[in-house]
Amino acid sequence: MIFNTARDILIKHYKYPEGIGKYDYMPGFAIRGLHYDIQKSLLMKIDAFHYIQLGTAYRGLKAVPDEEVIESYGGTPHIPLFQMSDFYGKGPTMKQFMDIFSLPEMTLISCVTDFFMTNGIDFDPVHLYKDTTDAVRDVHVKGMMYDWIEKDMEHYILHREEVYAVLKRLVRHNKKLFLITNSPFSFV
Repeated sequence: MIFNTARDILIKHYKYPEGIGKYDYMPGFAIRGLHYDIQKSLLMKIDAFHYIQLGTAYRGLKAVPDEEVIESYGGTPHIPLFQMSDFYGKGPTMKQFMDIFSLPEMTLISCVTDFFMTNGIDFDPVHLYKDTTDAVRDVHVKGMMYDWIEKDMEHYILHREEVYAVLKRLVRHNKKLFLITNSPFSFV
């Protein structure tokens, strides 16, 4: 729903091409923790020592050959610290996608990039990134996501025995529990 709604916001409000609407969310495309080079339109896995894990770089929905990746970073798979994002995923040229909500965002950025590349449409990768992340932000900030969940909680809230078991064990051992969230109080 996040992917679909943000995609539709790009088309309706940001006037992106209608053809982007043909892309569907691909649940297995991205994982948490990937980095995105905003200026090079590269989504990739970078390790704790700032080395690109070769074989993981994608531009749009297409894998980028290791040689091209290394060449684009000056002949090395190492990314200098000053280019890396901080803990919160913000940085001069890189963004790290850390949370579960980042999955549809990464996929949407990749799909939109793929559309432009496949159709030979020139684009500014920085503006594409900003527009896409703003559209995803709107899904959250404008409360659309909360509305879907509240209307169909059985569909969106997963009830698993493992969750109950962990919570019960914590309570049995007199642990104090609290919830940290950035969701609005009315939703929580």
